[in-house]
Amino acid sequence: MKITSIRHDKDAGREMMTVYDADVLMEKMKTETRDGYVTGLRTIIPQLEGTESAFSHIDKLPRVYPAVECARTKDGGRRVKRYNGLVQLEVKKLAGLAEAELVKRQAMLLPQTFAAFCGSSGRSVKI
Repeated sequence: MKITSIRHDKDAGREMMTVYDADVLMEKMKTETRDGYVTGLRTIIPQLEGTESAFSHIDKLPRVYPAVECARTKDGGRRVKRYNGLVQLEVKKLAGLAEAELVKRQAMLLPQTFAAFCGSSGRSVKI
């Protein structure tokens, strides 16, 4: 099963798209390798809530599209190449990582769950 990850690089003015096998992506998500951007986001979110400010490195974080395998068009755009049948559910506004871990464990008990992981904020769970 293929899953697409897209990252926008504001500095270079371009979009990077990577298609992963699901198991490879899950392994990559277990460790933070991109200069601590996820940890930085989780640290600063409480300070940003209720303000108009934004995380300065938000463009460095990839957006994962779990339901599709995308491909580039001839003109550089993107198109959906294949739908893999996954449907993503999201539980938001959790108290923190401890509650997110509890939600993940509960979701993984269900036979329909393919994967469950914390969102980059540490206060949501993607199922």
